[in-house]
Amino acid sequence: MERRKRLVKQRRQERLQQKKQRILDASLRVFAAKGYQLSRIADIAKEANVAYGLVYRYFNSKDRLLMEIFRLEWDRLVKEVKAIADGNQNARDKLLSVAGAMFNSFARDPKMASLVVRDVYRNIQIFGRERIEIMEEPLRIIAQVMREGQKKGLFDPDIDASLATVIFYGAIDQIITGWALNMFPLAGAVNVELARKMVERVLVNSLEKP
Repeated sequence: MERRKRLVKQRRQERLQQKKQRILDASLRVFAAKGYQLSRIADIAKEANVAYGLVYRYFNSKDRLLMEIFRLEWDRLVKEVKAIADGNQNARDKLLSVAGAMFNSFARDPKMASLVVRDVYRNIQIFGRERIEIMEEPLRIIAQVMREGQKKGLFDPDIDASLATVIFYGAIDQIITGWALNMFPLAGAVNVELARKMVERVLVNSLEKP
């Protein structure tokens, strides 16, 4: 009897989780198509094929939906970047792998990346200090790799690691922004390998010890 109750409870939780994921997936599609500001909970409920009130059962506002979508994607990227930093590559190769991971995050899901660029960055105030600190986590990890490279004699010790991190991260972020907003002459062309090679040539090579 107890086993049956546990199974019933487990199946119920699985169904609820599936509905929650449907709402999140629908939100991403609606936000990507209409933009965050013009999207309505009613649009999301219709896209997810669920009752209007069910959306509010899981998420008490449109802001909460945007936060949850962003958190899931950002957590995945941060874990990937941290795994690279903790790996066995030298610091130079780690930076190239980090750049590749960030570029691939766009190529893997352009709609998600465009949503982050268009709507998350523009509505950053809804995230609060804690979420902003989470967004800064990749910078801390990259700075750690920069200092590791200096310690091992690969990078110039006279370079300010914190400022170099901001330049490195900022350049990659700007490339991704350009892809997301179709700012480049080749609108919509996402060449991850070319971008990685240019980061290597223009940024990483300049860090090396003279």
